Amino acid sequence: MQRSTLAVLLFIVAAPCVAHPDDVSRANDDNRLAFPGHDTHILVTSVASESATAVLELAVPAKSVGAPPHRHAKEDEFFYVLEGEVAFFTADTTHTLNAGEMITLPRGNLHGFYNNTDAPARLLLVVSPGQFASFFDAVVMTLRDEGKTADVGAVIAEQAAKFDVTIEMQALPEEAKKLLKTP
Repeated sequence: MQRSTLAVLLFIVAAPCVAHPDDVSRANDDNRLAFPGHDTHILVTSVASESATAVLELAVPAKSVGAPPHRHAKEDEFFYVLEGEVAFFTADTTHTLNAGEMITLPRGNLHGFYNNTDAPARLLLVVSPGQFASFFDAVVMTLRDEGKTADVGAVIAEQAAKFDVTIEMQALPEEAKKLLKTP
């Protein structure tokens, strides 16, 4: 082994690990985003740990679509239902989850979710890697900048494309289509 390679290996092994501080987070006004369709709280950002995982809490109103059909190129998502009932759909099927149940949605797979009940629901979303969590900020900021004339669907699609997420509205289940708000 060459001397320079050995020195680099020794440095890597001996280099101190930069520890991230422990942190307690709670859904509150400080981390709340008025995301279209559901309030979102960013509880943990991707820079909070070496794993670059983000954790969000989503409030999904009754009779609403929480996320249109889409595919992530870079992220895996894990949804845990905290309260209520939410239907998660994939290319092949729909799974109705209740409080205490979780679904894993790996990258590359078409998915989305909606709440077709008369009661609101709350979800915990874990995104890995979590850089995608900044998508929610980007949408809210763009809508704020564009004001009342903004086309919400177009803004979401534009920001999603920047994160290598494709939206495929033609795959929205019939039951969910009935929940879309039309002007």
